[in-house]
Amino acid sequence: MKTYATLCLVAIAAAGAAEDAAKATQKRNEVFATAQDKLDAEAGSMTLLGKDKGFKTPESCHYNKAQDKTFISNISGNTKNGEGFMSRLHADGKLDLKWIEGMNAPKGVYVSGDVLWVSDIDEMKSFNAKDGKPIKTYKLAGTNFLNDVFVNKAGTVYVSDSGLTPDDPSKFAIWSMAKDGTKFSVLYKDKSLEKPNGIT
Repeated sequence: MKTYATLCLVAIAAAGAAEDAAKATQKRNEVFATAQDKLDAEAGSMTLLGKDKGFKTPESCHYNKAQDKTFISNISGNTKNGEGFMSRLHADGKLDLKWIEGMNAPKGVYVSGDVLWVSDIDEMKSFNAKDGKPIKTYKLAGTNFLNDVFVNKAGTVYVSDSGLTPDDPSKFAIWSMAKDGTKFSVLYKDKSLEKPNGIT
């Protein structure tokens, strides 16, 4: 009888937790919708700049205020096929579609100073952000789905590994490299990260 009562209490508690979670999600969605409405009212509607311009699975874009340009990664296959590329969009709408070519499946993009950082499956690549010339390629051993990139004010570069293709919890990690470093190392790796994607 005690076991039955305990099971009933556990079931009630679980139902209550699920209901609380659903309410929290609904509240979050309402807050997001309100914020989005406010943004739309203040900034106006979005302007379509690149439809049917030749993008191939555009993944990430990063706006650099200093250059007043937006850098866009194009996955183009998500394999080591050499068909991935970077696009550069000017403020007036002019598009340099294949500004940097010969990549594999570029995803995360970030400009820090004059350096453009791009994640490319299991490599981090740096380019001159003004002319697109390659600077250096860093091989991150044991990775298979490097994703988003961020550089802080101190110049430390961070990149997430989502551990996909196929899903591999042993690879869920955040890598980093200090500004004066020569290689990337694991900052944190644990399956509890659950396919880390965006990073800031």
